[in-house]
Amino acid sequence: MLQNKKIFLTYLSAALILFCFFTLPVIYKLAAYCYHNYDTGIYAQIINESSLFNPNPYLSTMDIYKLQDHFHIFLGLISSFSIFFSSAAKLGIYLDYLFPVLSFLPVWYLFHKKTEFGSKNQILIFSIFYLLMNKGVTSAIHYPIHQDLWATFPILLFGMFFFLGNYWGTLLSAIFLILFKEVFQFAIVMVGVLLCYRKNYKLGIPLILICVSWVLVVWGIRPHLVGNYTLPKGHDFIGKLLLEPHKLILQYSGRWDLIRRFIEFHVPFIPIIYLSIKQKVKFNWEIAPIIIAPFLLNFIPMMWRHHYGAPYSAFLFLILLPLNKNFIFPKKALALSIILIFALNGGYISKGIKRVTRSDQTKLCPAITERISSLNFATNYLVEHPDGKALVQAHIIPNLAIRKDIYQVGLPSFPGNNIGPFKYVLVEKPDKFGDKYPMPEGTIPRLIETWKKSPNIDIIQDNDWIFFAKGSFTSFD
Repeated sequence: MLQNKKIFLTYLSAALILFCFFTLPVIYKLAAYCYHNYDTGIYAQIINESSLFNPNPYLSTMDIYKLQDHFHIFLGLISSFSIFFSSAAKLGIYLDYLFPVLSFLPVWYLFHKKTEFGSKNQILIFSIFYLLMNKGVTSAIHYPIHQDLWATFPILLFGMFFFLGNYWGTLLSAIFLILFKEVFQFAIVMVGVLLCYRKNYKLGIPLILICVSWVLVVWGIRPHLVGNYTLPKGHDFIGKLLLEPHKLILQYSGRWDLIRRFIEFHVPFIPIIYLSIKQKVKFNWEIAPIIIAPFLLNFIPMMWRHHYGAPYSAFLFLILLPLNKNFIFPKKALALSIILIFALNGGYISKGIKRVTRSDQTKLCPAITERISSLNFATNYLVEHPDGKALVQAHIIPNLAIRKDIYQVGLPSFPGNNIGPFKYVLVEKPDKFGDKYPMPEGTIPRLIETWKKSPNIDIIQDNDWIFFAKGSFTSFD
């Protein structure tokens, strides 16, 4: 497929590095019950329950229907393949790996079709490492499972068709992208506006119409289809931007963790930016408006961590990727960019090695044999006995996503919903293990004491590691 052997081997090597040092540790962490219901458990249940014929299943992990939260149609389509996997969460993790790997292929095809670009091999090699291992992607992989990360592929696909001047490819890839999440039309519409400003109405107007139509579907029609309750998603962004812009800046005071993460998305581009300015090579301003909405949608609510940076990094790549025959990208500059990428991921790499090689010595969720055996026994029991509602601690839910009627301890139901009583309760007992969010310290011991007083209780397992019982329980938190 890739005619240049060097590029092909680099691509395979980077894909292997991504799997071994980033995805594999995540699989190990899933097996050790490390991930919270928010969001791994929720999306694992979505993958398990959604299909082409059931696009809006009830999610006990959130106590709402799927389309009352995000409007990601593509997730419902790809979830149809979950029947071929024993673990919905694992399928989601594999997809977290697959889409960043695929995101390089549109770039390769663009350079294959347009051979006049300067420093072709160096730029392709940089593209491989940046698209597969920029901090937005690796952070998202460590916070599985999200369509923001998956969207990196259609973002690059849209960019490829746009730069090639492929009319129908640009329109179809725009539609494909907005199926991933209800916010991406705001990125595409800005490109349409600029095209119309430059009198390219043939492409600009259809892009605007596609985006406006999707906005009407998501915020106009959807609430009438899914019921009265729709989770708010950025309804006050415009008000803050117009009425209190100074507060948007001030809110970052002292938040060096978020400022650092934002900078990390740009750091690998420093050699390219420097050389572009020095060589008077223009950036891709014709597609630059595509990043306005993603920037604001992350900047205003201060969402730069976890999965939110992955699509932003992909949009940034489209703007800063050198597409000029006069651009010279020396090998030393390429090496510096790659070193920066690996340096930024040093923490993830070292923690990933520890998770794989010494998984029983990690702090929050060690893979101690007795602990894992107890949790596996309880989760297998609940899967084999699917009757009745199960109230489960948050970090156990992702491993139970193939079971219906699983509810998170400490997650309050929405007003008017009455979701108890519960037939099963399952929590982890050691205070130092597991994820108790959003509950305060001491909640689990208190709940266990309350449950033990329930009439007709049948304690299935109560050891040093877990409390697992059957009966009729009403204490939610």
